[in-house]
Amino acid sequence: MQNLYAVKSNRKTRPAAPALFVNRDSAKQEFLTALSSDAPTFLEFYGVAGQGKTELLKWIAANPSDAAYVAAYADFEVARFYQSSLSHIVETIIAQLAAQMGEEIFSKTQERLRIYREQAAIAYAAALPSVIEPPEILEECERAILRVFHEELQPILTWRTFVLCLDSLEKAYRPALRRLEDAIILPHVKHPHFFLVTAAQERSIWTNPAIRQQFRGILLRNFELKHIKEQVEQLARVKQIVINENERVFTNIQRLTAGHPYCTYKLVKIASREFTAPLAPFEQRQAVIVQELVEHVVKRRLLARTCLDAAYPPACEILWHLSPLRQIELGVLQRVLAHVLPEVFDGKPLNAFERLIGAFQASSMFTKWQLDSGFVIDPAARSVLLWDMRLNAPQRFVDTTAMLANLYREKIEKTHEATQVKNIIEWLYHHALYLKVTAPHYVTEEIKEGFASCLTRHFTRDRIDDETARREQIDRLRHGLEYDDELEQLVEKNDLFRMLEPYIADAHDSRA
Repeated sequence: MQNLYAVKSNRKTRPAAPALFVNRDSAKQEFLTALSSDAPTFLEFYGVAGQGKTELLKWIAANPSDAAYVAAYADFEVARFYQSSLSHIVETIIAQLAAQMGEEIFSKTQERLRIYREQAAIAYAAALPSVIEPPEILEECERAILRVFHEELQPILTWRTFVLCLDSLEKAYRPALRRLEDAIILPHVKHPHFFLVTAAQERSIWTNPAIRQQFRGILLRNFELKHIKEQVEQLARVKQIVINENERVFTNIQRLTAGHPYCTYKLVKIASREFTAPLAPFEQRQAVIVQELVEHVVKRRLLARTCLDAAYPPACEILWHLSPLRQIELGVLQRVLAHVLPEVFDGKPLNAFERLIGAFQASSMFTKWQLDSGFVIDPAARSVLLWDMRLNAPQRFVDTTAMLANLYREKIEKTHEATQVKNIIEWLYHHALYLKVTAPHYVTEEIKEGFASCLTRHFTRDRIDDETARREQIDRLRHGLEYDDELEQLVEKNDLFRMLEPYIADAHDSRA
């Protein structure tokens, strides 16, 4: 029977694809540990699109025979859930539990659902296709469904843990989600055998405090090189393709995708010509491959939820211009966009840039920078867009990196104390990046000369009177350089540490 209350959608349910996403063993262990705890804590796995959240939840829902639980899975991306009625959610849950425990286990609920469907057929005959709120008669039927569902679920909870997996919560119809909280989750929220696992691109969308405080968020991060290798090797086995010059291929994949699982999958698919040819080093095709990744990964997947004002250029274009930046601060954002897109952003007030930051933050493209104020761009989006600029718009890349090097040099001269270290490191990075393209043979010489100037002008005793403050600043500089992997790819950091050593010794000798 066609459900006229449901919003129509051309999107198909995403199939499970374990070959695309592997190495979530730590997340699986988090689930198993939480499940076995005396005081279970609900889990919410979150992160940008393409991190394997769906496959993780499907793994949890598919493995109850190997653990002391029964499970059900529902994906809010499926169109039939986009209505305020909870009948489809209940039907989905009991169908999966009945398959695990026997058809008779929810016989009363099945009967109530049958009555609901009969009443719905009558109601639908007079309803408009766009209506998503059920008439009163169906509200009464649904209350009966929920009452019987809880009656039949309760005996199960006395001896078996029930794990409810809810996927794509960011796409859920919010009135239905609120009803789900009140009618299905809240009655069991404190029950030791009721366990909720969710996945979304954003955190904490629950409104009920009793439910919200039960959750612990787990961010799914990009893969490191070791796990990229495992993903690509498993994908090659499944697709029956050969990998030539493995280590070189893996390194190039990491460089382009930043370890994002779906981006890695798409790159392998493109580089192997739709899985019909060996996966070999692809430097000669990088420019074309990156363009494909921009289209299929950044635009269609990562930026799918980014909504900007109609007066702005497309989100991908703005992010492309910002990709050379490693940290997004309001003032820097304003300067960069006014420089690269003056026809749109020159003269715009600060609140216009604040709204822009908010839009990218809402879709998880900007996340809080942990070390200071400001934001960082999603690593996969930044990597793909930055490589696109480097390979397909080299002059724009040179112009932007030169502008950023000058901008941070200005900030060094104008600011002090806490921001000074950050500005120096950012200047080193952008200046080195610029030199790497325009004067590669002079990178080391120029960077050492510039760093020496920064040290003598900003870290001597006559520059910082407070010895404690000077020592803290020098330690921050050392720490920042030590953990800057991107800078390490451009310069020999040991040269910088040798130049810094006398300042470290002097600062710590003064304490003695």
